[in-house]
Amino acid sequence: MTFENYISLPARELAGLVNALKRPGSGKPSSGGQALIGAISQQGWAYLHQVEDLISAQDSRVDWTTLRNVEWLARQLKINLHVVGFKPRTKDHDFSGGGGFSTAGAAYLLIWLERLGFQMNATALCDAVARQTEYHSHVSDEEVTALWYVERRHKMTPVTVSTEPMIIPVGDVDTFHTASGYRVEVTNGADGEPATLSVTAPHYVESPARESVTCPDCGLLYESGYKPDEHEHRIFHRKTVTTLRPVPSKAIKKALKEDPESVWVTERSPYWLRIAVHRRAKAFKREMSFDFTQWDPTSDEDAIGFLFVDDDHRIVGASCFRPQNAEADGRMRLDWVWIAPNERRKGWLTKNWQQFVGRFGEFDIERPISDEMQNFLVKNGLGHLL
Repeated sequence: MTFENYISLPARELAGLVNALKRPGSGKPSSGGQALIGAISQQGWAYLHQVEDLISAQDSRVDWTTLRNVEWLARQLKINLHVVGFKPRTKDHDFSGGGGFSTAGAAYLLIWLERLGFQMNATALCDAVARQTEYHSHVSDEEVTALWYVERRHKMTPVTVSTEPMIIPVGDVDTFHTASGYRVEVTNGADGEPATLSVTAPHYVESPARESVTCPDCGLLYESGYKPDEHEHRIFHRKTVTTLRPVPSKAIKKALKEDPESVWVTERSPYWLRIAVHRRAKAFKREMSFDFTQWDPTSDEDAIGFLFVDDDHRIVGASCFRPQNAEADGRMRLDWVWIAPNERRKGWLTKNWQQFVGRFGEFDIERPISDEMQNFLVKNGLGHLL
């Protein structure tokens, strides 16, 4: 979500805002303005005067402040002002209109005033935004704010208003609550007049401090305390750790029962099998510090993968074969092999080598060749492949 959390006012106007917030209120938005909300929702746009009237209808205390000038407030909050008018019936009709906002822009103004402590309710306008954007793949920052309003209402981050030009807040601090439960903290300047005003929502909870963390198990660098990053880490961690420490797979068990050759993965194999090879290719890349992953799960027509599967139907590793250069008479080469750490030195290559030879005949080994592979080739009389 995108929120503007700060505006500035001339010192006299800031004092007027503090006095307005201290005035008694009913504790809930006025029921007035329903006709205006209906008109704005139907139009999809809101004229300046409609937004001004709606704000005044919901909480007349705004009329005592400079915030009643919604065009000025919109500039402070970086809300786009448009020319709004009736849609021409034909291309020959002239278009004329007046200043206004999108429905989302109008909702944003109400939301911000509510965050400031005034008695506003943008629910109906936000519902209209949800209907307007239901089938959209992209939305604006104003629309995002409207779409999440109901869930985030009375929980949003604090807002601050300071003087322009700035007065240093060095004096007394005055704290009070508005009729709608918002906590207002006013810090005065040396002259005893308000220098800054900070407003906190009644149900606001400060987010945990973010910290860059590298997971020791999966190796992902993510921001701890940032929910989207933590969600991404959970998904990546589960996929990575089950690759490093394999668990039984019902899917591979079913596939092998239907076709024992399912361990051979080609471009025509089911996508989930290609992904299984890809995960092992990514593990190989990370372990060897290579620049790219040597398997494309979407399209890699020349590559043939092989999955090492144990008796418990765990995928314990994978390998990939590719055609050698044209001058090599169509020979294949073993491009890479990766075995889960706990499964190494358990003879997986030895168990399957003849299966490889049976499919490809004698094949080459991609360079560079690891010490483990060199030892295997020498031990099994295949030193000539070095």
